[in-house]
Amino acid sequence: MPYNIVYVDEPTYIDTAFVSELAKRGTVELHFDRPSPLELRRRLASADIAISEWSRFTAESIPTDGRLKHIALLLSAWDAVDLTAASQAGVTVSNCPDYCIDAVSDYVVACAYALARCLPAASRAGIAGIAHLYTPFLGRELNGTTIGLIGVGRIGQAIAKRAHGIGMRVVGCNRSGNLAPGVELMPMDQVIAESDMISIQLPYNIETHGILDGHLLSKAKRDSLWVNVGRFNLFCESSLEEVVRERRIAGIALDDCSYRMADVLRSHPNAIVTPGTAWYTVQSRQRNLEELIKKIDGLRLGDSDASS
Repeated sequence: MPYNIVYVDEPTYIDTAFVSELAKRGTVELHFDRPSPLELRRRLASADIAISEWSRFTAESIPTDGRLKHIALLLSAWDAVDLTAASQAGVTVSNCPDYCIDAVSDYVVACAYALARCLPAASRAGIAGIAHLYTPFLGRELNGTTIGLIGVGRIGQAIAKRAHGIGMRVVGCNRSGNLAPGVELMPMDQVIAESDMISIQLPYNIETHGILDGHLLSKAKRDSLWVNVGRFNLFCESSLEEVVRERRIAGIALDDCSYRMADVLRSHPNAIVTPGTAWYTVQSRQRNLEELIKKIDGLRLGDSDASS
């Protein structure tokens, strides 16, 4: 049975080969904007399968008439969908957790090197025409230091592999308690206390909202470096702001950031803020589309054991 597949919002990247592959699986309706909640519900009304990058699927926007069977997220995160409402409407949901593992892991290592060598401030000095100025930019080598992983899933384990290649000790924590290759597991507060660099790659949900609070941030070494490739709201914003203003960490890189925090970080000499591009490489973009096609091919729509 061919499906009506609706790409409900603005694609970051699609190519003709991807559209042709979708068309083999049903009719395809593409949209190149970011719809209002009302318009989203209208588009979903005609969809068997909805593909999304930007939209938020709430109880109000998810149809309950049984036509919509599946929401396919191009994201690795789930927080755009009210999973309870989707389940109650009989709508299954899939994400794409694998496409960006290498890209995001490379981003973490790149930020680690940049922060360890004070590159943000040194680059500004060089661009300003300053030459042969050394003292403010004394860097560190990563070999022999400890990296702490907050979250040791797919991306955390890929970071661990890279860190071992650099010669770093790798410690980490996870909520499941499952072993992770090459990672010395310990409680989160101990991970933060022992680490020269902390990398955060937790999924964002109700349980992890604000998990990095003032108590945990107070455990950090004053010369520690932080990289967060998860949602900014994993931090308690006011606590992080206090730590940054008081220079209680030596550097920070955020791939997601609030306007308020971005304003604070403008005055920090060793800060990197990127607009959600940790995943964004040529290879990752293509793998994203390929992973989505595999997700759609794996669906058993209408079955009680549909992919979710």
